[in-house]
Amino acid sequence: MTPSEHRPPGIVALWGLPGIGRRTLAKRVVQNVLDFQRAVVVNVEPGDSVADIRVKISALYGDVKEPKFYINELSIADSSTESENLEAIIDYMSIAQANREVLILNDQGGMIDDEGRFYDDIREIIRSIFNSIDQRVVLVSRRKPEQITLEPGLMLPSVKIERLSEEGTRTLIRQLAAREKLSLSSSEIETLSSRVKGYPPAAYYAVELVKEYGKDAVIRNGKFILDYREGSFLRLLENDNKFSDTQRSILSILPQFEELPLSVIGGSLSINQDEVDIEMMKLVDLAIVSVMPSGYYSVADPIQEVTHKVFGKLSIPFDRIAKQIDSYLEDKSENGGFSEDIPLSLVRARYKSYILSGRSRGDLFHMVSDLTNIQQELYHSQDYERSIEIGLQALEMRPGHLDILKFLARAYTQREMYSDAEFAIESVKKKSMKEARFLEGFLLRKKGDTANAAKRYSEAIALGMGGAAIHRELGQCLYEENDFKGAAVHLQRAREADPDNKYVIDFEVKVAVAEERFEDAELLLSKLSKVEDEARVEHRRSTILLGQGKLDEAFSAAKSAMELDKHPQFEVITQFITTAIRTRNLDEAKKGFERLSQRFKGIRSDIQNGLWARYYLMSGDPLDAYSFWSKIKQKKTLIHRRIGEDIIVDLLKYPGVDADGRLRYEAELREIRNA
Repeated sequence: MTPSEHRPPGIVALWGLPGIGRRTLAKRVVQNVLDFQRAVVVNVEPGDSVADIRVKISALYGDVKEPKFYINELSIADSSTESENLEAIIDYMSIAQANREVLILNDQGGMIDDEGRFYDDIREIIRSIFNSIDQRVVLVSRRKPEQITLEPGLMLPSVKIERLSEEGTRTLIRQLAAREKLSLSSSEIETLSSRVKGYPPAAYYAVELVKEYGKDAVIRNGKFILDYREGSFLRLLENDNKFSDTQRSILSILPQFEELPLSVIGGSLSINQDEVDIEMMKLVDLAIVSVMPSGYYSVADPIQEVTHKVFGKLSIPFDRIAKQIDSYLEDKSENGGFSEDIPLSLVRARYKSYILSGRSRGDLFHMVSDLTNIQQELYHSQDYERSIEIGLQALEMRPGHLDILKFLARAYTQREMYSDAEFAIESVKKKSMKEARFLEGFLLRKKGDTANAAKRYSEAIALGMGGAAIHRELGQCLYEENDFKGAAVHLQRAREADPDNKYVIDFEVKVAVAEERFEDAELLLSKLSKVEDEARVEHRRSTILLGQGKLDEAFSAAKSAMELDKHPQFEVITQFITTAIRTRNLDEAKKGFERLSQRFKGIRSDIQNGLWARYYLMSGDPLDAYSFWSKIKQKKTLIHRRIGEDIIVDLLKYPGVDADGRLRYEAELREIRNA
């Protein structure tokens, strides 16, 4: 409630877990309570400044919508003072209000930091909106925002979107069923309500399942909606045979971008345009794809991330997408302008497709958030060198930005550029101590110091860090330190935080294999296959088979993983090499080493040296094997002790070893065995 002595602030923050209905509620309030015609969402991304937000809003309400306008607007915004940019934002918001529209600023990593604090630029926008008196705006975020004073005695209104009560859930299901003309008894509604667990999207999903499969099947088969998360959609999308190959190809591209024209999608897939048109309409009918105000197509907002997880596994033809966007813009150009509006989203999509296809981007329009998003995508695809390159460009434009620094520190760590990583972490400490502790733990774990890594992770949790990643990382460290009870606790917490997190499930498979619970590992592998790409699933299948001693099958699965992925990850290549060595396919192992050198030269050198040591030992050359083993920095790990023991045992049988060498090797062997 607004204190009676204060005017209504005109701005409110809604926060809560994803999938709880924050944006839906915001849109309903805008239309049904405030009596506006439409809510317009503006995403606030990492690196966005006041100037960037001005450009994003101007792209919606400017008189001209084309690339030159965006370039000019960004140039003006970058050369303007903060107060001038804030004034421009308020002017554009006035245009929105005149159109009976209200802006929703949706946090996608650029509004609130890890401590719940608004970034300085966003705080200034909030104050300007409040001071403008007449404007209305809704802020939407996952995290609880800090309390900021709008004026003495008046704080920014903040509302947590909670799960529905049991009665509220029953009422929603009853209303949805009535709307769909479905007959559900009170006991049937009660059963569905108990499985929905208060999530409004889950209620919609449950009623859709009843409509699609019949109430008896859904109520009888509780796994349909028991423990609703995005995994429910994942399973539905992954297993639904209604999706044609063309539809799957469409859904591999669309989640990569905010929106795309139909002709760009069709041209990128090299599929007959008539077929693309027909298949796209089917996806719209299924409410998987939405038609945007621009006339372009986008994955429906509630399941965008889920769709990306399922269909984003397919190879994305970024080079063809870049060519098709260029062709589209050329077709629409006339007399130095364009025959129709060109949304900002398409101009940004062009830049992203240029970067990810390795094309020279020249002076193409882009925003800082384009760089930060690409930096993170490159990191997750293990292209650490390019992630660092893009991250440094972004950091130059946004010095001290937390997200940019975090991913730089991680990429430096993965590249074993530890001094650079430590330097980046020192900068992170000025922004977030819990994030710095996490990054220190990450660095120590990569160095092989799991005991101290676990301490840093524990400190991060004590400072308030939560989520699946921190508990998974700590669980892994504790497991490697033989603290199985502690590892189980944190693995369970990671599972509770995100049951369908592929990294958590993957770790569960590894634990099951290590404990020789192979039936559990197979069940978990089936679960992993719903959220992970085929190459990674085949890789993990190979590790299970190797654990069972099925060497030839393990090699076959590892080879499949390599063939399925044009850019195999480090673990995939090393598993292939391991199984090739174990099955004496040494020529294949050599090919694996070549791929490893091309893609990960200098990365995780201990693992690479250990593999070379195994290779030469299997080749009957213990001297070269010992040479590579000697380069290993962390020789005290169990796996490296075993390699060293096997090499020295062979060396002691080697005829070329003299008496002094034998004494030295025997002493080294005793040291290894006593460690």
